[in-house]
Amino acid sequence: MRAVKIKTRNFIILFFSLLLTLAVFSQLKAASPKPVYEVGFDKQEWFYSKAEKGISAYLGKKGSSVPTVRYQKDKHFLEFSMNQVSSSTAVSLETNAKEPNTPTLFYRNVAEDIDAAYKITNLPFKVKEEIILKSQISNLKSKNLNSKQENLTFLFNANTNAIPVKQPDGSIYFYDNQNNYLFQIDKPFMIDGKGTVSNDVGIEIVPVESSSSYKVKDNNFQFPTRLPDGQVSNFQSIFNNPIFKQITSSFSLLKIKYQTTSDVVWYTTYSITLSASSDWLNDPSRVYPVIIDPTITHNTDANFSGEKNRIADADSTSNTQLESSYPEATLDPYTVLLLHFNEANGTTSGIKDYASTTRVITANGNASTTSYVTQLGLGNSAAFDGTSDYLSVPDSEDWNFGSGDFSIEMWIRFNTISSSQMILDQDGAGNARMYIYFSTTNGLSFRFANSATTVDANQGNTSGWTTGIWYHLVVIRNRSNINVYRDNVSIASNTISIAGDDMAATLEIGRNSVGAGEEINGNLDSVRIIKGRALTAEEIKAAASRRPYAVYTSPVLDASASAQWDTLNWTEGGVRTGDGEQPYNTNSLVAQWNFNDTSGTTLTASSSGSCTAACNGTLTNFAYTASQDQATTTTGWTANNKKWGAGALMFESVNAPDYVSISDPASNALDPGTGDFSAEGWIKSSAAGQDTIFQNNTTVGACAANAGYILIVNGNKNLAAYASDGTTCFVNNLTANASSTEIADGRWHHFAFVADRDTKAYVYYDGRLATSTSINNTTAANPAATIYMGASGATGDSDFILDSLRYYSRALSAAEILSNYQAGNIEIQTRTGATSDPNDGSWEAWKPTTGETQLLSMDSDAANWHSDIMASTTIATSTELTLKMEGAGSLKLEMGKASSTVNTGTVALWHFEETGTSTGTYLYDETANNNDATTSAATVSVADGIFGKARRFSGGSVDDLAKVTTVTGLPTGASSRSIGFWAWVDPGAATDANFAFAYGGGAAGGRFGVAAYPGANWWFQGNGAGDLNTGVAVILGKWTNVVVTYDGTTLKFYIDGALVASAARTLDTASSSFYFGNSNGLTEGMKGVLDELFISNRVLSPDEIAETYRMGANHHLTRQVSSTDLSGANKLPFYVAADRPGTYLEAMIGESDFANYELASSTLALSTATVLYIKGDEIASSTNIKDSSFSGKTITANGNARTAGGGKIGNSVYFDGTGDYLSVPDSADWDFGTGNFSVDFWAYNQDLTTDSVVVGNWSNTG
Repeated sequence: MRAVKIKTRNFIILFFSLLLTLAVFSQLKAASPKPVYEVGFDKQEWFYSKAEKGISAYLGKKGSSVPTVRYQKDKHFLEFSMNQVSSSTAVSLETNAKEPNTPTLFYRNVAEDIDAAYKITNLPFKVKEEIILKSQISNLKSKNLNSKQENLTFLFNANTNAIPVKQPDGSIYFYDNQNNYLFQIDKPFMIDGKGTVSNDVGIEIVPVESSSSYKVKDNNFQFPTRLPDGQVSNFQSIFNNPIFKQITSSFSLLKIKYQTTSDVVWYTTYSITLSASSDWLNDPSRVYPVIIDPTITHNTDANFSGEKNRIADADSTSNTQLESSYPEATLDPYTVLLLHFNEANGTTSGIKDYASTTRVITANGNASTTSYVTQLGLGNSAAFDGTSDYLSVPDSEDWNFGSGDFSIEMWIRFNTISSSQMILDQDGAGNARMYIYFSTTNGLSFRFANSATTVDANQGNTSGWTTGIWYHLVVIRNRSNINVYRDNVSIASNTISIAGDDMAATLEIGRNSVGAGEEINGNLDSVRIIKGRALTAEEIKAAASRRPYAVYTSPVLDASASAQWDTLNWTEGGVRTGDGEQPYNTNSLVAQWNFNDTSGTTLTASSSGSCTAACNGTLTNFAYTASQDQATTTTGWTANNKKWGAGALMFESVNAPDYVSISDPASNALDPGTGDFSAEGWIKSSAAGQDTIFQNNTTVGACAANAGYILIVNGNKNLAAYASDGTTCFVNNLTANASSTEIADGRWHHFAFVADRDTKAYVYYDGRLATSTSINNTTAANPAATIYMGASGATGDSDFILDSLRYYSRALSAAEILSNYQAGNIEIQTRTGATSDPNDGSWEAWKPTTGETQLLSMDSDAANWHSDIMASTTIATSTELTLKMEGAGSLKLEMGKASSTVNTGTVALWHFEETGTSTGTYLYDETANNNDATTSAATVSVADGIFGKARRFSGGSVDDLAKVTTVTGLPTGASSRSIGFWAWVDPGAATDANFAFAYGGGAAGGRFGVAAYPGANWWFQGNGAGDLNTGVAVILGKWTNVVVTYDGTTLKFYIDGALVASAARTLDTASSSFYFGNSNGLTEGMKGVLDELFISNRVLSPDEIAETYRMGANHHLTRQVSSTDLSGANKLPFYVAADRPGTYLEAMIGESDFANYELASSTLALSTATVLYIKGDEIASSTNIKDSSFSGKTITANGNARTAGGGKIGNSVYFDGTGDYLSVPDSADWDFGTGNFSVDFWAYNQDLTTDSVVVGNWSNTG
């Protein structure tokens, strides 16, 4: 019975399979669009083709004079041909001497004076199309070209089975239906015969209406095909059924060919339009020929289109290499010039100064911005060709430094160093001058001169300069010292006492302004001038370094179509191994010495290498070997001075010099032989003079005659390597010869010497390539000699500490060396949600999670969190600290913001962090009232604020504003209120009212607003009788903090934290919309920038207002961390971070309250012993100086006494020696009697030739 059922079922399957086969046959014959297999794609019919990694490109069909191209990735393709044109001559495949392996297919005279050329390039793999206009097109309506207004247009017919999507940058991406990126048509450009580039070219793709791929409507019959999205229809299992295959084979007479589901691919026909601006083409300055360049490529960058946080693509091709980037110079209150050069490629006008909205930067010669040469993370740069190229900047008081501090910062890259080049120059009357100059004899130099005296800081040589390398340069004046830094290392310095003259001359960047000439040949980026502050050593180091962490977040991926997730795998390059004793790859590791022996005279070779006991070493002349750190810190085994693991070995050369010897292994394991080899390790040294790190027979003085190798620290404190085959010294003094690669500086450094015998030899310093040289030598080098550490031959000569030394019988890669240097780490986490919202779902833990040492658990330690807020005489009734938890186990602490939603009474707060620029952009209120504002014009744009982003108003019209139609909680009538903001009034603002905000109106006293009158004062605008003139002048181009309060009777006006005006006013503010940057119906809009605007329904205290101005300068979060052994740690997940260290957040780490400049630690009661504490950390040039002790005394600044930058900790209080002082009212607090007392301070003197009183209290009774 069972067999009968099986036969019956098989019969039914056969019957329906027969019907299905006939149905498929009829559908295939009826469908008009052609699948690819029927079109009959033949690779042999093309003039030229090339393939690489699953991508193929085909140029020109044989037998056709119509330009045709096909680009294919796997089974997805794009094929197109020019419409209604053809070559009037034979199609020609040609090569040239510059690109012998890249033939070009020419279609000449496809139209009058127009050629088309195509070639396939390798890096990246792409098809490059060039439409060559040999002369100006006189008749745009020629028969072969379409004409649209302002455009020269070319048409193409195209077929593709991919889905084209136009991108915001003008390119076209092609995807499959799973949203997988396939390839793209880049945004085209034009270039004329002089090299002038235009991006005024567009490309569009639209489907042809009468053509489409095969589609089945609704739920009608479906059959299995491989659709463009890779999905398979419902009948997949039937088509793959063996019975069905048997039936279809029996219908051979019908000539039905059985198709697998991967054979059939359907396409759609499109029309592609390429249009170029005829205005640009017909410009009288245009030089022909002009090349219009659209390109097709597979760009892996498209796979990394997500959010990049402190990370950038280091690969300039279509491949992707994400690396932590360098930080771009930021705008702070002292920055007076900031040029990022991030304008579009080829820009020569409109170069923006981010420190001024009115300053005009003029590009002369061929100076322009470029996207081709950049420093990672800094966007575009400025390019100079060394012939009449320079930038000119009008004279400004901004760089009339006088005797004050200043900083000049930039990135620079030279194309040549064989000629002297002026980098920045301002030449005044007489001898007055300031310049930064590169000389072929003295290297980098800085001059600062007035009419009487010249001060120079010269490098004195050209050491460390190389073409094609980006360098970070900083020049600072810090009171009486000039310092010039290159890549965080001071290379020139001098003392200075003069004041600079007001030179009243153009500032020129890139050439000598005296007689012209000496133009720079190279690139500049992030040029910044700071007035009134010298960058600190920490800031210079941070600016010259990559960001310490970087995050790439992918876009949301739609996983709904996938039945299961594949295992997520990734390959890390340059990632740390977790421990310096664990190499990234032990392949061909011959020997490794960890120096973890704690006693004795035997150095044990680790079991990690192939040579173990035979590669053990013997200690000779070491004075102490009985134990680690045995009565000395200069010789023998050490645990206290190790880098990794359980110990290291200290060498010294006094008396009988220390060294380690290794008898030549019988296997020649430590000899180069004919192959590649590498040596790497860790070294710490402070001594000058030649030291031998690792030697196998070769000597410095007789390299060629002694087969083997030697790695030393030379007399200039740099690494140097030698290698020989016994006849030829094929690596001869390969030296990392730069001040930035010094070994003997008292710090641990990683070194590596790599010999790839038939290509190059390399020396690496701290994970990065320091120098290299070409070699080609595979002659055997197998010396029968003892191997030494710390000695050349048996003569010890070294003073250093060694740890984790390794020898390989292969060439290490750059990525391996970076890993073994423990340069960084890569971790991955994912989260899943139910929507396309990227914030839907929770992040999992970072993976992997090994190798971490936790200093302090703040996740379950809430009882011990505390914030000491020393802000006022009377402690507020509540002290708020916002702790925002992000995910599991992450703590984010925000400090130093100008205002906070947690302040009692705040009804609205706008941070203006939004980046939208169109009319109607929302500006979000941070309170629960959701008083969101909208912009009324596109001219209300994004700007850099006092904190983060801000909003710029142009003041150009009645509509140039933002507003909230209805404000929940808005104080009206005579109710109490406080409204504050930060404002930056544009130097070009009109002299009439520049309203920062306003609301109300009607009768006198019915309006409530604040306006700046450039050239005059700040005013409260109360509509006539309610007005109040503060008498305080508006300072243009400088951030000003403004707060106005009203308690129903008295109106008070505060500027920069200090009360400047107060008067009785009868106000009856009408209810209305709230306006930013203007007042309702007026043309008296603000020209400037607003930030951090808040509305409160209570009167803020003077201390609260002063604290808002100081932006958290007196807020401290103190936490004691218990002693922790970090010797085995490679990750410390305990961080304190700020984007702008100093003004906003400063971290101090010390062993006591006193060392951390805290008044007390355990209880507030202990701090009452401190009766006066003047930190001087208010924003620079402030005279509103605060007593940070809990006694809160009033401090008066007299004369020109004020805060200034460059303090020992944060800012400082500055006195010029002519009537400047601080006064504090008399107090019993310093009636010491016979009791104990202490007075301490930091002092920096500019003049010690006269007596001066630092702190004094006395009775002047005669």
